[in-house]
Amino acid sequence: MILPVQEFKKRHDTLYLLMDAREGTGFTAEARRALNDDRSLIPYAGAVFFGASFAMRAIANMMSRAGTLMGHPPAYPTVFTTTEEEARAWISAHRATRAQGR
Repeated sequence: MILPVQEFKKRHDTLYLLMDAREGTGFTAEARRALNDDRSLIPYAGAVFFGASFAMRAIANMMSRAGTLMGHPPAYPTVFTTTEEEARAWISAHRATRAQGR
């Protein structure tokens, strides 16, 4: 999945990750390592997960804190919302804020 995203990024200025996490169960150790070791794998301006379980939110929070402690602060904001509509609203607001800063 990483290579197609990187190719897409070459043609588009700003990408956001919108993920339906209602069926998510967590992150594999391999995924956690890869995302922490190479920030270029994550070309997003922000990530929004909707419908994530408490466990998934807790894992993501721990991953973020561990990365920060190891000198790898988050490369972009990550947000958890209850619904897809809330997630899309966050992306719209974030996109507008970024546009004002240009």
